Amino acid sequence: MKEYARKTALAGIIASLVFLIGMTPVGLIPLGSINLTIMHIPVIIITLLLGVKTGAAAGFALGLASMLAAFNKSLAKQTVFASLLLPHSSFAVFLTAVVPALVLPVATNYIYLKLLKLNRTNQYRRKRLTKSTIISYAAIGGSLAYTLAFAILMGASLAFANKGADFANTFFSFPMFICIAIEAAAAAFISAPIVRTITDYNESVIKSKKPKPEEIEEIEENEDLRDVAVMPTTESLLPYMNEKTANMHSKCMGFFNSGAYDFAVKMFDKFEEEFADVTERFNAKLYVIMRFIEVYQYKIAEKRLVEALKFAQGIVIDDKSTNVLTGIIKILRIANANTVISGKLDAQTERIYAKAIDFVNSGAYLLAAQMLERL
Repeated sequence: MKEYARKTALAGIIASLVFLIGMTPVGLIPLGSINLTIMHIPVIIITLLLGVKTGAAAGFALGLASMLAAFNKSLAKQTVFASLLLPHSSFAVFLTAVVPALVLPVATNYIYLKLLKLNRTNQYRRKRLTKSTIISYAAIGGSLAYTLAFAILMGASLAFANKGADFANTFFSFPMFICIAIEAAAAAFISAPIVRTITDYNESVIKSKKPKPEEIEEIEENEDLRDVAVMPTTESLLPYMNEKTANMHSKCMGFFNSGAYDFAVKMFDKFEEEFADVTERFNAKLYVIMRFIEVYQYKIAEKRLVEALKFAQGIVIDDKSTNVLTGIIKILRIANANTVISGKLDAQTERIYAKAIDFVNSGAYLLAAQMLERL
């Protein structure tokens, strides 16, 4: 309850500051017949630091400031768009000011989370996005979504008022293009270093104030690493192969070693099916998963792990295979945590991995698969 009250008060304070600045030319800089908006940048920063709800409160304040500017009730200059629309519908002015400002934090947060997930499941480690790049892309995407929502609402309103041609001439102009480009570029260049610096500082403060819990967490993570380190080698998981399966395995590895993983996946599917014994087929599945983990193909490994867990339901799994399953889950958990900006997974994701390991150890493989499908 105290945390909720703190966040609510913080959201109110931030929204008030955004509103006050937006009421001045500092937030809405006159640029000929249009205004260069830089007040979307604080909304983006707040969204990335404090979440989409607080960002929405700041966005609503930005929308109100923009609306008052359209009504000439602030120090910011009225734009030609507002002057065209105002005589026809005051409510449309409200919508075109507030709705895009609410789209801004939602789009920024969505793009940010999607990029984090993509980064976590990226097939190639060398192609992973840096923390600053993810923040920059989210800021650019949010800024462009803000402009697109404004253009759609404003264009539809003016078209209904038979002013569509005037809107098109102004919006699809070189000054407007420059304005949109400046807003998106400024959002990226300003948001990335600020969010990254504040995030790193908060993490350092937490570590300095809570040394003992950090030490405990480090020990637990090291225990996970030790569990992974004592896992059987990938080659030892490979069941006995006859001439046919050996030849198929050779073809699989040909595609695999050349980096043609899509073809390798299809070939490995056929390779696993060649083992009539369910235990041998399950071991083959574990072997294939470990192969893809070795080359950082975590997305493929996660998908095949879920399939292997579903296959394991109803068959007898020995302790060695159980240890491998839990080890694979821990490897994926550690790998995914390394792709998050804070270096840690959120509490819900941690619980999913923990429950999946518990289910594996208790033999409830289908439940473990269902847990991992939530990621």
